Order: sequence, then C-alpha cells, then structure tokens
Amino acid sequence: MDFDAVWVSVQLAWWTTVILFVLGLPLAYWLAVTRWRLKFLLEAVVVLPMILPPTVLGFYILIAVGPLSPLGRTYEAVVGRSLAFSFQGLLLASVLYSLPFAVRPFTAAFAGVDRRLVEASWCLGVSRLRTFFRIALPLSSSWSAAIFPGSPEPYQFPFMMKCRRSITARRQ
Repeated sequence: MDFDAVWVSVQLAWWTTVILFVLGLPLAYWLAVTRWRLKFLLEAVVVLPMILPPTVLGFYILIAVGPLSPLGRTYEAVVGRSLAFSFQGLLLASVLYSLPFAVRPFTAAFAGVDRRLVEASWCLGVSRLRTFFRIALPLSSSWSAAIFPGSPEPYQFPFMMKCRRSITARRQ
C-alpha cells in the first residue's frame, strides 16, 4: 500500500477543512443575516460546485489555474512553479468543490439564531465581531456538533467526504 497517497489525502482533507472553517463561517453568517438585494447571486456561486459535474468543475479550475491564465501566470511569477497539478492547486480545487457542503449547513444554523439577541448585544455596545463569537456562534446548533463530534455535522462532513473521494480515487 502506498502510504504517501494516504498521507497526501489526509493532508488535503485537513487543510480543506481548516480553510472551509476559516472562510465558510464568516460567509455563512453573512449570508444568514444580510438583507443585500443581490445576495441570491452569491448564494448561486456558492452552490455552483454542487450543480456542476465534478469533471466540468475540474476542467474550469484547470483552465483558471493553468500556465496561460492570469492567475496561473501570477502564481508562477511569485512562487516559481505552476499552480496546476500541485498540492496547492489540488487544495484550491478541493476547497471550491467542498464550499457548498460547509456553507449551506452553517447558513441554516446561523439563520436559526434569534436576531433579537444579536441586536441586544449590539445595543449594549458590543462589537459585531465579539457578538459573532459570543452570541451567534455558540447559539448556532451546528456549531456544538463541530465541537462535540457525535454525528456527522457540517465540518465533519466535508472532511469525511474529502477523505472518501481522495482514497477511492487512488484505488482506481
């Protein structure tokens, strides 16, 4: 058995989960509380990886990070190697593919937080960031499942899914 492949899969799953946690929580909270008129466009972009077939999404990402694209040329000029077919490119594709599986459950959890409690915190002079960490985050039901792993909840699901996809892809 090739343990290097397993190690790369575990690293990919770990870093994907961390990045989804850092990017997904604020994005999900914003989507849950905003009243921006064009919010539906951002929601559509977030859900797009769920709708597109994985091969089409992979092709688009490969075109976007390839050596002929502006992103690929910039990355190669700064780092000195191509983003396509590297771990960083794989990580970028993994994050984009897994984004809806992290953002949608957290958006639903944040939507369940009583808005009056958040507004009361603001009225008492607490900053928005502190309100997020002290009120909204603890009150969202899915957050407790991420801390107390009893069942596959939002951030366990992308990690498990990424591990399953990476390991089964290497077996074929």
